[in-house]
Amino acid sequence: MINSIRNIVIYFNPFAGGGGNHFRVNNLLSTLTGLGYEVSLVETMDSDDPSNQLPAFPRQKTPDCIVVAGGDGTLHQVVNGLFHLPSDRGKNIPITVFPIGSGNDWARAWKMSGRVSRWVSDFQSAKLQYALLIELKGFLGTGNKVYAINSTGIGLTGKIVQGLANRRTTGFIKAGYLMMTIKAFIKYSYPEFRVDVGNEKIPGDILSLNLGVNTTTGGGMKLFPQNQKPGKMGCTVINKVRFWRVPSLLYQLYFGDISKVSSVVNCFKPDALKIEAGNGVEPAEVDGENYSFKSLTAKLSEDKLPVFAPRLH
Repeated sequence: MINSIRNIVIYFNPFAGGGGNHFRVNNLLSTLTGLGYEVSLVETMDSDDPSNQLPAFPRQKTPDCIVVAGGDGTLHQVVNGLFHLPSDRGKNIPITVFPIGSGNDWARAWKMSGRVSRWVSDFQSAKLQYALLIELKGFLGTGNKVYAINSTGIGLTGKIVQGLANRRTTGFIKAGYLMMTIKAFIKYSYPEFRVDVGNEKIPGDILSLNLGVNTTTGGGMKLFPQNQKPGKMGCTVINKVRFWRVPSLLYQLYFGDISKVSSVVNCFKPDALKIEAGNGVEPAEVDGENYSFKSLTAKLSEDKLPVFAPRLH
């Protein structure tokens, strides 16, 4: 199918990765144009909604492929914009990613390079595949279901992204994320969460609960070792941890196997779960984007995302 692609739209988020990627994206555009593709570049104007021009598709020629030039948050916005277009038309448009974000966890899982020459070579030999999505219902301010392309988290993860939500355009993303993580951890008060997995309830003071369809989240943290064999949704719950265990926890998150910290971590693969915030509204992180909820349900979606990727996933 890749040989039939002629019309490509590049959705470019100029705020991704702290900004400064115009040269790389323009290089990608000129390279693809030089190879005979019809390429349109859409530079998003609002850092909070990279999908703001997606509704124009029903009135225009539908592209053969969308290239998302951004990170996990940009891809999240574009996928949700496409999947909520009228008549499910957007669900059939294949997507690929030119990773220029801060974390790029989804692109890393799908072996997508950030170098233009390597990316173009991989694109020309790519195969159409289908990526898993998590379906979330119950977020405040949105009547639609929300699709997570990589991961979602509550607890400390939600607090961190809530703190970053209003500072996306300051160019401080990587250093700011670390600072916000330390600040949120010190101030974290362990709110009450009621988590039901079928007939089983998850006890304990939850530091963070994360769901994912790949193996990493948040800049490469290895939160989902249970997803080494893809096909289901992984869930990792980190309970209250004493300060002297934090170095070990961080080491396993980035370099090892988080399931080895078995005294505070539980990794499993639920079919679905329900999360209730016992003390009111709580923040949630979905692919690096900020949401809030009182009662949230999650399951592996029946919808899948058509993807052009260089290697079988």
